[in-house]
Amino acid sequence: MNTSQWANLGYAGQDLSPFEPILAGDNLATLTNYGRLCGILFITTAVLYCTFGVFSLPEAMPLLLAAGVALLLRRAALRCMGHVASLVHYSRLLAGLFTTLIFLLGVYYDLIRHPDKINVLICLVILIQPLLFDSRPGYNLAVSASGLACVAVWELYLPDPQRLTNLMSCFWAALLGLYLAWHKTRNMVGMLLYAQREKSAVEKETTTQAAVSQIQPHFISNMLSTIQILFDADPAGAKDALGQFAEYMRVSTDAFEFNGPIAFQRELAHVRNYAALEQMRFGGKLRVEYNIEVEDFFLPALTLQPLVENAITHGIGNRHGGGTVTIATQADTDNWRITVQDDGCGVDTVSPDGLPPPKASGITSLANVRHRVEFITKGRLYFNSKKDRGTTVTILLPRER
Repeated sequence: MNTSQWANLGYAGQDLSPFEPILAGDNLATLTNYGRLCGILFITTAVLYCTFGVFSLPEAMPLLLAAGVALLLRRAALRCMGHVASLVHYSRLLAGLFTTLIFLLGVYYDLIRHPDKINVLICLVILIQPLLFDSRPGYNLAVSASGLACVAVWELYLPDPQRLTNLMSCFWAALLGLYLAWHKTRNMVGMLLYAQREKSAVEKETTTQAAVSQIQPHFISNMLSTIQILFDADPAGAKDALGQFAEYMRVSTDAFEFNGPIAFQRELAHVRNYAALEQMRFGGKLRVEYNIEVEDFFLPALTLQPLVENAITHGIGNRHGGGTVTIATQADTDNWRITVQDDGCGVDTVSPDGLPPPKASGITSLANVRHRVEFITKGRLYFNSKKDRGTTVTILLPRER
């Protein structure tokens, strides 16, 4: 594993920054547990040592002060867990303060009060300290190196027969602490990446299922009835219509196979097939026009067809005398533009989310199309409608993603 992979927890090519707030929240939760545990432990130790004569009251005061500060840091960590925007900053700040507190306490008791003993408390600090930092091994390494440097300077400044043993104990404790920090955070990131992939897969499958499920049952029923009538009046036309209908159903159900954008030409062919079937049913009442300037781009499967279906069914189909549906594509500097426009009934109100009111016909399919456009291609969908003047739906797809 090279340096960049180590610094990225072994997940080469992954952007771990979205996970930092989650890891910071976990560290703040850990800090609250450590703060309470240390506070209780320091107070209990000070009381017992004073009771049995091991410490005098002045010697126990650093423990009591450290207990108070640890409990204050615990309280601060609990309050900071509600500040989502600054979670990473607060996590690093409080964890650094907590580590400094325990480190100073270890310096006092291990190196000042008992300089001839192995630095048990300092080793413990260096061991647990990396577990309080969030996601960057390099940051943990810098903090551990700083602690080791302080221990080394102190040991070199004072004559100590146990100097080598103390330094080696702290060094191995620091290495073990760094490994535990790296391993813990790597496992957490692995679980988060897995959960992210599972969520994306489920969301994609769910939205595709929703799109396919919106193949209107009444459309299928009407088309079968139309084909049945054609068999008596025009057997050849009925045969062609049956083939078109079978192709329409095949393309609609095959959408499950596509986990990403598909070529616009494929979607346009599906729409032409659908529109031809509807023209058989509506006759001269329905006119469909195509102003296709560009078609060498990609979009989510079953994006254009639901828009055309809404325009025909809810715009033209409910209007006396019929009307025209216009399908157009254009390209500008930043986006591919798809427009589906009809001169049908339209609606007189638009909900706050920019779509027809929740009770309006076609709202489910429009919301699903917008969600898939935003989720898969980072595009945008705009809805504009006027009562008795028609509806325009515009999709903007970024040319570079």
